[in-house]
Amino acid sequence: KENPFTMPNVLAYDAEKAGLRWNLVNDLFGAFVIDVHHRLVRTEDPASIKGIPVSETEALKLIGTAGWGEDKALRTEYLRKWSAQGVEGLPIRLRFAERYRWLPGTLFALALVGLLVGRLRRR
Repeated sequence: KENPFTMPNVLAYDAEKAGLRWNLVNDLFGAFVIDVHHRLVRTEDPASIKGIPVSETEALKLIGTAGWGEDKALRTEYLRKWSAQGVEGLPIRLRFAERYRWLPGTLFALALVGLLVGRLRRR
């Protein structure tokens, strides 16, 4: 068993590059891991999970000279695109409760409307 604190460093860490990428990597992690975690753990074929669809070249273009996140419209556009890709890339069979999770709220709303209509008719 190795002690990770006594092992020699074999990776060249570029703190400046990591700092520039910080927000972009956090957004990618959010879109492809956190937001779809419920799908990741239930994916039917784990081998079908694809990597992050952003190359280093594209990431550097997105970061640009101003830094990722300065252009809110561009960031929002990419976050929407990545969220859709994250969901589409993880096909799962939805359970009954997930497929019809809107049903209890709808039935409750209909029951309330029925009660209100009944009370109005009695008046």
